[in-house]
Amino acid sequence: MKERSQDIEDIKLRIIRNIKKKKWQSHIIDEVIVVTDNLTPADTVLFSRANIKGYVTNFGGLTSHAAIIARSLHIPAVLGLHDATAKINDSDIVIVDGYRGEVVINPTELQLEYYKKRIESLTLYDEELSTLKDLPAETLDGRKISLLANLDISEEVDLIVSNGANGIGLIRTEQLFEELDQFPNEEQQFEWYTQIAEKIYPDIAIIRVLDIGGDKILPVDVQEANPFLGWRGIRFLLDNKQLFKTQLRAILRASVHKNIKIMLPMVASIVEVRQSKEIIEECKRELNKEKHNYDKNIELGIMVEIPSAAVLAHEFAKEVSFFSIGTNDLIQYLLAVDRGNEIVSNLYQEFHPSVVRTIDFIIKEGKRHNVFVSICGEMASDQVAIPLLIGLGLDSLSVSPALIPVTKQIIRNISYEEVQKLVEKCLTAVTEHEIKNLVTAYFDKSIKEHLKSFFVDN
Repeated sequence: MKERSQDIEDIKLRIIRNIKKKKWQSHIIDEVIVVTDNLTPADTVLFSRANIKGYVTNFGGLTSHAAIIARSLHIPAVLGLHDATAKINDSDIVIVDGYRGEVVINPTELQLEYYKKRIESLTLYDEELSTLKDLPAETLDGRKISLLANLDISEEVDLIVSNGANGIGLIRTEQLFEELDQFPNEEQQFEWYTQIAEKIYPDIAIIRVLDIGGDKILPVDVQEANPFLGWRGIRFLLDNKQLFKTQLRAILRASVHKNIKIMLPMVASIVEVRQSKEIIEECKRELNKEKHNYDKNIELGIMVEIPSAAVLAHEFAKEVSFFSIGTNDLIQYLLAVDRGNEIVSNLYQEFHPSVVRTIDFIIKEGKRHNVFVSICGEMASDQVAIPLLIGLGLDSLSVSPALIPVTKQIIRNISYEEVQKLVEKCLTAVTEHEIKNLVTAYFDKSIKEHLKSFFVDN
């Protein structure tokens, strides 16, 4: 309830700003760490444009949307400490170690010196990784992986390009809506999508239509007891056809360079895909009458993040061109664990046998029908999980822009033949501990020595 009340308070303040026709402005001059009960995704983005150097919260989990955005923006964050606001006072000197999930309050001179050296080392390591920019994400034995980036705000496009990604595997369009505090019209969306498509050209940009609800605040007056199981994703869009059409028309109009794809979120049934296809065709007919150019053969894909979609992967593969496995929601629905609830965070296990076997099933069913299969959840950004995911046969990984270089380095030190053997062992394991031990042992033996980052060594 406390996390939901934080969302309500955020909505109230943003409505007041909107009524006054004032955009959010920062009066923060000094470099600061934000310490608060909770953060909404909108807070995270807005603060990133101020002089905020890190976040610490009482509530929230590792895979909450606010945490995902913080990582994407390369902002250190430690969430779910319960008593952060009680222990940290104004004017305290605070170090936020996002790699270890630790917060140091009023550090000693020795601790300050240690962290200064870590920052210097990380800067040097980033410079070393930048030399990989123009090299392919290819295993030692020649298997090429399409390494894509997830995008939350338009400012990230330049980072995606400079880090050498092969395109954008997930554009979270709901973030645009949250920034504007209202539903943007067709022209606003058209301009935004066009700018992204042109900047990333000739690489692809996969635009996920609105996935609002869950931990992403709706700019409408809706209260649900369990928003993660409620009116969100494609359900919301099909119930709001005009809003859906406005977005689809903007995407289609921006697709003239033929490097845009459309992705549907939170799909649970074939009916939802077919209804969406009908609406897309309706939009195409309208654009034809209006003499607008667009990609007549634009590809359609789905997020596979609900167990029903995973079970029916064989049938969905007949309907769409690509799958993107959304592990953040897929794991929480498979294991019945709220990913934003730090109390049960230990039960949220990406290496749970059911998770690994489900991902394996989705990939195999997709391959059977020549469907391109990617993964865009936070599991793809977990260094230790990458060899397992490559071994399962994924065509692509889509990760936070800041993690493109280190992910590429890991892939370039993997033997595809070896990780296939790793997968065989993992698929026969019956506990998450067995799988975690297997993947960690492989990582320590074959990958760790090639890395120098704090992700691993510190």
